[in-house]
Amino acid sequence: MPGPKASFIKLLNHGTRRTSAKKRLTEDPTSRYLLVTSASLNYPINKIGVRSPGSWPQQGKTPVKLAGEGDHIARRVAIIGGKDDDALKYRIKDLLIDRFRVPGARWEECLGKLRKAA
Repeated sequence: MPGPKASFIKLLNHGTRRTSAKKRLTEDPTSRYLLVTSASLNYPINKIGVRSPGSWPQQGKTPVKLAGEGDHIARRVAIIGGKDDDALKYRIKDLLIDRFRVPGARWEECLGKLRKAA
């Protein structure tokens, strides 16, 4: 079974129906990739773990293999681990309404569009 780094690199490269995260990150230098999982994060992937959407890992915390994919990609990748769907949904709701000024009546529509685009 591959280790966490290899599995994560494989995940970044995965994509047939949708464009892979690596391709999106390579083609659009302003894009970011946030993976959300209910699993806990193990070393060394936990170095790019964040607590909530809108947060990004500190510079220099990227695991070597991920950094090997290119610094231009590595510093725009983060993982939220150990979160259940409900907690994350309401954190995203707060961000959409408070930070991005999405009207309260339309945040679920906006969340749907974000999921579709992901």
